[in-house]
Amino acid sequence: MPRVVFHKRGEVFADEVAENSNLVVRTGVRRFPYPHLTFGCGMGKCGKCACRVIAGAEHLPEPNWKESARLEQRIAQGFRLMCQLWISHDIEIEQDDVLNAAAVRDAAAAAREAAADETNRAAVTADEVNRAVGTTDEADRPSVIASEAKQSRSDVGSTGIASLRSQ
Repeated sequence: MPRVVFHKRGEVFADEVAENSNLVVRTGVRRFPYPHLTFGCGMGKCGKCACRVIAGAEHLPEPNWKESARLEQRIAQGFRLMCQLWISHDIEIEQDDVLNAAAVRDAAAAAREAAADETNRAAVTADEVNRAVGTTDEADRPSVIASEAKQSRSDVGSTGIASLRSQ
């Protein structure tokens, strides 16, 4: 049975776990390393379960895409997401909630920034459309777009009727 040594807040906790154990699952069902391991979603999205592997990393698989996306450069520092690992060999890990909270905040800020960039790109595109139809007044935008759409429908409709009449 693999032995897990877990460091947190200056304390050390150690115990054996069953072969192919996931530490987040064990914590969720209140087995070692409960209550010491902090975790969130259990699916590799939040990063709250990130731990630095002190020993035993050579027995772990390569980081998966979720770990790469969430941890980025922290992988090179030895961090892994415990929710993504199934322990089959002895391992020694360390978790720092302060560091993880900062990383989660940074990731959330980056996501908000990306969403804002996308919104700004959409606004620029809308402005380009309004300039193309010849309006910049906020109040005129819906009516110009609606009249353009109505004209487009009537053009198609009259063309369709004219072509039927000529047959």
